[in-house]
Amino acid sequence: MPYRFRPDKPLLKASVYYSLLFSIVAIPLGTVSAQTDSTGTAPTVKKKTWSINVTPLASTGDYGYNSDRQSFTSYGISVGALYRERFGLTIGYSNNNLKYRDTLQGATNNPSTGEPWKRSELHRLSVNGYQPTLKQDNYYVSARYILPQPLSKPGTLTLRLDLHAVNNDDNTEATDNVRAFSPRIGYLNAAKSRYYGLGYTRSNYGDSNNTTLEDTTLNVSQLTPTFGFAFNNYYEWVQFRLYYTRNSNSTRSLDRSTNLALEGKWTHYFPTGKSKYIPKNVQAGVLLGKRQWAVDPDTFSVYNLSDVQLGGLSLGAQWGLDKHTTFLLGAGYNQNQSLDFNGERYRYSSRYVYGGINVHW
Repeated sequence: MPYRFRPDKPLLKASVYYSLLFSIVAIPLGTVSAQTDSTGTAPTVKKKTWSINVTPLASTGDYGYNSDRQSFTSYGISVGALYRERFGLTIGYSNNNLKYRDTLQGATNNPSTGEPWKRSELHRLSVNGYQPTLKQDNYYVSARYILPQPLSKPGTLTLRLDLHAVNNDDNTEATDNVRAFSPRIGYLNAAKSRYYGLGYTRSNYGDSNNTTLEDTTLNVSQLTPTFGFAFNNYYEWVQFRLYYTRNSNSTRSLDRSTNLALEGKWTHYFPTGKSKYIPKNVQAGVLLGKRQWAVDPDTFSVYNLSDVQLGGLSLGAQWGLDKHTTFLLGAGYNQNQSLDFNGERYRYSSRYVYGGINVHW
């Protein structure tokens, strides 16, 4: 097949599959935990006027050989405050740097050299220019209110609102200028053994500069029903979340208008006071189905890439360094689907590791 430049297929796209993840950070707002004391009983904690936690995180990873992307680095910080266990506020920021491969996936060979086309050669054919790296800034604010009893009796009813903003230097503008609005409601029973939640997210994307599209706008609606439960004397916590997304522009979404995926997380808590080398807890996660344009309410991540997540695995742990400090370490693997330079579908993998410190008082 002779080389053919596709004006309807941007050369470059942003990626936030590595937009990691405040996933096991001292119970982010709206995440449920069933942590126990050494007796295996859900502990009774004395209420404090203020609770503060600060979490810096860093991550790195790479992509499979058949991906246009090569590697990434990311760093960020999350700051949370809770007043009288009634009002909560978390703000966060992360910076991501993505490096692309020099050779485009799916591009046929340059007839002059017999070698695959390079990005530096293709920039003369593209209205978007040559972009070897991409830089992205992610911001979020999350506020919650725990209803007082008897309104939430016999359990705990929490109202939550998240706001997201994503800006990057993607020269196609297809993944830049993202804004997301996400109200949520959650209920934890009095025994802290069952959790029920429901969230809605509306994401608005900036207009693509691809003039061949009849409609350059993109809006995404997402529903995320969630269920969690404890067992084994509260030493185990299992959570399931369904992701249903519907977008307004299938042309910008790999010809997909709806997607459905199921995420499962299992957390095991270890008895306290055994050894400083034994983690406080370990968490394993799995993603099944197809997820696209998602917003993760546990990790505050906006997946602002049209690529479809086909599945993933993750594993993480927390170690208590002292009564105010926790060390975080984790890794993950994802399978994704995208379009190559010639518009053909292909799969690629991504791997990542992350670490961080959570300080709370």
